[in-house]
Amino acid sequence: MSSNNISKIIDSKLLKIWGLHLLIFYPICSFLEDNLEVHSFYLKSTIDPEFWKVALWAPFNGLFGVWEKFPFFIFMAFGISVILNLFLKNKFIFSYVMSLLVSYLIVYLVHRYTGDIFYYIIPSLVITIIIQIVIFRK
Repeated sequence: MSSNNISKIIDSKLLKIWGLHLLIFYPICSFLEDNLEVHSFYLKSTIDPEFWKVALWAPFNGLFGVWEKFPFFIFMAFGISVILNLFLKNKFIFSYVMSLLVSYLIVYLVHRYTGDIFYYIIPSLVITIIIQIVIFRK
């Protein structure tokens, strides 16, 4: 398949959205996972001052599905986003959000979460979606 055919299927805005997802969502997830009290939305009394080291590796860990507890989750979500984008022309943010919802639903049905991850996944998703909407509000 030539690069021209690929660019017709995968829009550059969609790649930017998912690239930013890697750079925004996973560092937020790692910060919240390390610094939230267990089973609550409250931050610990002491925040890890070496957080930046973890944040640098967070996108790489995200590629392997560390936070979702599902291998290569990001590729499944991206694939669903590409398929949705074929039907929903130029609705990039909507297809991004819908692909995340569908992907998390699929993972939830396949792999029942213990409940702990929702304390950092949901706030991270909300923050990431808000940032994506602000950046791509056009």
